[in-house]
Amino acid sequence: MRLDKKVAIVTGGGAGLGRQSALLFAEEGASVVIADRNAQRADQVAAEITDKGGYAIGVETDVSSEDQVEAMVDRTMGTFGKLDILFCNAGIPAPRTAFEDQNVDEWRKVLDVNIIGYLTCIKYAIPRLRENGGGAILTCSSGAAISAVPGVPVYSATKGAINAMTRAFSLDLGADNIRVNVLCPMGGMSANFYRNPDDPLIDENTLYVDYKPEDSPGPLHRPNPPRLIDHARAALFLVSDEAAWVTGVELRTDGGMAVRPQVDVEGTIRAYETAKFVS
Repeated sequence: MRLDKKVAIVTGGGAGLGRQSALLFAEEGASVVIADRNAQRADQVAAEITDKGGYAIGVETDVSSEDQVEAMVDRTMGTFGKLDILFCNAGIPAPRTAFEDQNVDEWRKVLDVNIIGYLTCIKYAIPRLRENGGGAILTCSSGAAISAVPGVPVYSATKGAINAMTRAFSLDLGADNIRVNVLCPMGGMSANFYRNPDDPLIDENTLYVDYKPEDSPGPLHRPNPPRLIDHARAALFLVSDEAAWVTGVELRTDGGMAVRPQVDVEGTIRAYETAKFVS
């Protein structure tokens, strides 16, 4: 198993990509700490793992609270005795109102979770990873850090910050044998991204009733739509020893959306062919 005898923390592990990653890490042999602000969801995911014979605990954690993050890492050490992997995945969307109608307090809430929360988790994980002789830190950014997404400038700014901090940490922590990489997922999660944070999660099986491969926004017109497991498998690779020579990397799991043409290429060619040039 790829994570045999490893201990992993997954923040935001109670739902979505965090849940899918926690389940996959456990399948590959890891003992998993599911840290989530929703204690019930964290415990449910932990129960899913233990019911299958794995090892997991749920810990109620708001990553914007330094005290709660410190307590969560201490609980990890008290339960499992070490830490090998930190997957910083917890995040919240930005307000969906017009930018000029938003207020600074709304922005600060997003910054506190999506930036300060990541920094705080990494701060308390570093000493434990050093004690263990090294390990892996994985952050979760977004395709919004690479390609412009309309209507979410604050969210995009936080994801760009995550990419920047990941590169900086990879440089600072390499001598401690701590690898730091960032996953940039896009596609397959947009419906839950645009929901209100406290609304129930949307079952991804209901998202693709009318899915057509040719409608894919990226170059991969595959027969199956993108799923959370596609992103989770990439996360698994980055935290596993298979990626032992990988650090400071931004891995895009977006079906090639970041490289798709930004203009109507065929239309531009047609216009060029029919244009009348002035000499």
